[in-house]
Amino acid sequence: MSRRRSAVPSLFRPFVGDRRGATTIEFAICAAAFFTLVVGSLQIVIVFFVQQIIQTAVETVAREVLTCQLPNGTTREQFRTRACKQLPVFLKCSNLYADVQKVPDLSGIGSVGTGVTFDAAGRVTSDTQFDPGSAGDVVVLRLIYAWPIGTAPLGLNLSNQSDGSRTIVGTMVFKSEPYL
Repeated sequence: MSRRRSAVPSLFRPFVGDRRGATTIEFAICAAAFFTLVVGSLQIVIVFFVQQIIQTAVETVAREVLTCQLPNGTTREQFRTRACKQLPVFLKCSNLYADVQKVPDLSGIGSVGTGVTFDAAGRVTSDTQFDPGSAGDVVVLRLIYAWPIGTAPLGLNLSNQSDGSRTIVGTMVFKSEPYL
């Protein structure tokens, strides 16, 4: 009778049938992908949360323009300050820009620019417009927020500016009420 030789070296024979620690090794293999998925999901959720905050703020200040609750002679900076009061404390007012433009009719909405351009470093290079119009005018109101998002672990990058920030825009288009 011939003796069959094992394919496993003698050094590893005691461990061949041992299953202790297999779960730990399997988790170590899958952990990087799992944590990347969790961190990426959280970062995406935060982007959508900030987007919703900006959209809610634009709806609130648009209501003031729509119903003529905005005092006569309000300047762009005063309007921006009013809009800043709608933001929670973790969003900086210095990153908020307000763009209010009157358009001749609803067909002119597609040609309205954002009013703000950024240079390669993410700094604002142009001014926004501020023309809230009068009774019966069609108005496009935008709040533009430059949110410093940074980069998540493993290179997940949700920024859309070269300085690592994300420009988030909330927009409302409305026709002002025929107030007196």
